[in-house]
Amino acid sequence: MEFKITSGCYNISLTAPDGCTNGTTTMLPAVKLDPTNHENPYDEIGQAHNDALEALGQKFPAGDFQDAELLKAVLSFLQTYSFKNEEIKAKLEKSGPEIIDCFGGWSFKAGIEPFNVLQPQATTIATEELMGRYKNAGVRIGEIGARMVAFDNGKESAEGLIAFYKALDKEAMQAKLNDEDRAGLLTMLSVARHSTAFWALQVQVPAALTSGPGLSDIKGAASGAAAGVVTGAGVVICAAVGAIGRSLGYWLGSKK
Repeated sequence: MEFKITSGCYNISLTAPDGCTNGTTTMLPAVKLDPTNHENPYDEIGQAHNDALEALGQKFPAGDFQDAELLKAVLSFLQTYSFKNEEIKAKLEKSGPEIIDCFGGWSFKAGIEPFNVLQPQATTIATEELMGRYKNAGVRIGEIGARMVAFDNGKESAEGLIAFYKALDKEAMQAKLNDEDRAGLLTMLSVARHSTAFWALQVQVPAALTSGPGLSDIKGAASGAAAGVVTGAGVVICAAVGAIGRSLGYWLGSKK
């Protein structure tokens, strides 16, 4: 897959209003990255996220898709994906219309303008509350934006960013969180690691936008997890669908 865009924007905060910085296209050197962390029980979701982008990225023309079609395609991809984790497989086997309901009121089509995915206010509030619980538990979730800015400015390597996410994995597993919140956070961090590797290895990416797609993925996972809490549809699968859906929205926006 080749990712080509000439300008765009990124948000340096998971919960603050979107702020944009334009960039110009540049070539990035090829690097070898290992985003896997088998200590995270949801590590496979991050790889499934990357594989879904490869499989579905060409399916929807920019601006010419329906949100329901995109969600159905993402869920179908996950349900046929060869997960080894029995817990994830069991959750997916039980997933159906309630997962689609998890994203009621969302507009991934709005994502053709990067990061402007629309979602209900209840999900936005729930996401902020979820991030607050993570921070209160001692997980350095609030540092993600700053680390990505450092990555953009050449002060942080992709390897360093992935290592940071692996450190957050450990913090998440040790933090005093309920099972649901921990599962959502570990799913989000799995997506963060793998999407960093995915976008860093693309042929072309804007100089000031290297972290942009990755942060979009993380925000999609966080909002999806929160939506899973609000609707009761399932934190892990909603986080996975939210991350992939928002990633596709970003990519479709880049192709306009």
